Amino acid sequence: SATFTAALIVTTPTLSSSSPADGATNISTSANIVLNFNEAVDAESGNIYIKKTSDNSTVETISVTDAKVSGSGSTAITINPTTVFDDSTGYYINIDASAFDSSSGGSYAGISNSTTLNFTTVGAIAISDQTRSIAENSANATNVGEVLVTTGSPTGFSITSGNTNTAFAISSTGQITVADVGELDFETTPSYTLAVQITKADTTSQSANITINVTNVNEGAIAISDQTRSIAENSAN
Repeated sequence: SATFTAALIVTTPTLSSSSPADGATNISTSANIVLNFNEAVDAESGNIYIKKTSDNSTVETISVTDAKVSGSGSTAITINPTTVFDDSTGYYINIDASAFDSSSGGSYAGISNSTTLNFTTVGAIAISDQTRSIAENSANATNVGEVLVTTGSPTGFSITSGNTNTAFAISSTGQITVADVGELDFETTPSYTLAVQITKADTTSQSANITINVTNVNEGAIAISDQTRSIAENSAN
């Protein structure tokens, strides 16, 4: 009888994509790193290194068998670093060649350079106290001055206090508008101090006081000007 021997085909896994993607910017300072392979991989031995682009220093070394690395046996490996990344900073990932194998025993080649998987974190955000003004008879949706001045790239704006009876609203870009003209009355409330909070993708937040001065409008004013009339001298009472 014939004897057949099956040859094991060893496949070598490759990285098909990642999150963050290579070269990505504005990445959250608390982001996880996800490695997507073209086939399922098992965590074997070795480390993953997170390095800072500016000086090639190692920020964190994570063993592939650490609890911070999950997804062994699948095509997606998730790395949850302990490190909170710095704002506006470049990082890159290195991976030992012994870190991940396919089920057939082929080893992922790893990453040993600064260009295959690198990213830059989002910049710091800031907002300072500012002043705006609005006439007391302004219609709803009227802009209250210019868009608020901020630095960085805020992803959210909210009014956290001082907005009595919801007199004002704020947009996702930092534009304050009149929400209820009926609340604007110079004689009753000549100014508002709104606490405005800005946030970014990693939930970092900053706050500032925005003073809104309500300007007076002469409502229903009375007036009279010099005038001339005439009457006959024999007019009756």
